[in-house]
Amino acid sequence: VCTVNTAKVITIEHMRDTFPHELLGSNSDEEIANHPAFNRIFGRNPQIRAIMSAVKSFLFTDGKRSSHICLDGPAGCGKTQLLKGLVSIWGDGCCLKLDATATSKAGVEKMFFDELPEIPPFCVMEEIEKCDESGLTVWLGALDDRKEIRKVNFRTQKVRHVNFLALCTSNNRQKFDKIMDGALSSRFKHKWLCPRPDRAILRMILQRDVLE
Repeated sequence: VCTVNTAKVITIEHMRDTFPHELLGSNSDEEIANHPAFNRIFGRNPQIRAIMSAVKSFLFTDGKRSSHICLDGPAGCGKTQLLKGLVSIWGDGCCLKLDATATSKAGVEKMFFDELPEIPPFCVMEEIEKCDESGLTVWLGALDDRKEIRKVNFRTQKVRHVNFLALCTSNNRQKFDKIMDGALSSRFKHKWLCPRPDRAILRMILQRDVLE
């Protein structure tokens, strides 16, 4: 269901101390082009700056401002590469990676209550609209101001406080917005489009791959 290096969970404090401020600002194009996290991605500088701005807000408020992010757009438009680049800045220990198609409510509860002694600052879920809806209800409390995962049944009631920034991708925004009548989509304050690359960007990608 998930992938995380629990032995090397990276803290918000460490991420804040090593935050790459040079990737923000209107004059950051050259810094982005030369940064190892993003130097193989073309035509996505506005998205990179927006992502880094939301991440900075999360880190420098100790997680109090969690403006969750959804990258929307067709397959092959760089959404996954953007998230991989972000995670690579600090390493896998900063991120809980979830397999959306295999994530169930019971699996999420088991993960948070039985398997994760520490929770990383990021939680990444690819193609969130492909999740089974029953497996997504558990996220509602985690992604709003309550910041908690609840497990309630006739035998037990457990609550765990969580503090992470959620980042997801969606290939079908309309489908995502219809899940639980929009309740889950509304938790993601930022929804940024990654459109199909134009001919100029495709030429840059081709040139990169040929040279490699």
